[in-house]
Amino acid sequence: MNAGSVSFPLPRCLDNGEYLVRFEHIALHSASSSGGAQLYLSCGQIRVSGGSGGYKPARLLSFPGAYNANDPGLLLNIYYPVPTSYTPPGGPVGSC
Repeated sequence: MNAGSVSFPLPRCLDNGEYLVRFEHIALHSASSSGGAQLYLSCGQIRVSGGSGGYKPARLLSFPGAYNANDPGLLLNIYYPVPTSYTPPGGPVGSC
């Protein structure tokens, strides 16, 4: 955090309105066993204005239930062999 603010890009095609944004940090140091990943969450309310509208998400997520303890991004050994890639849990990143 930088003095209590966070900057991030949003798809320009979002509809104008109120949104709840979910931020996650996932600690993977114990993720080699099911349920070992630690999720630290924060949410923030934002208001979008100037959006062009028309955004159609490929998939919506519902919480709880969006993640499974055995999802590849939540069940992995980060120590050996060292992973060469990482796929975060959840749905696809939104884009226009």
